[in-house]
Amino acid sequence: MRAESVSKAAFESEQQLIQALGGVTKVALALGLRKTAVSNWTMPERDGIPHRYHHQIVELAAQQNIEGVTHALLIALRREERAA
Repeated sequence: MRAESVSKAAFESEQQLIQALGGVTKVALALGLRKTAVSNWTMPERDGIPHRYHHQIVELAAQQNIEGVTHALLIALRREERAA
């Protein structure tokens, strides 16, 4: 999947978003976190990406020319995960 072709509709979960950003390791390195922390965001029993990292995730997506990653999307993904 090319970064330029990724759109908002492509993300149905935090896991898909993190994969589009380069995977757990790349996101963890970019945010200065342990891989396990980022990996935990993708687990259904967890609360998803914490709000305190939303800005950094949006910035990381912008740097990679991944469209549609907004604060609103991250909140929506978090709500969908909780409802599941």
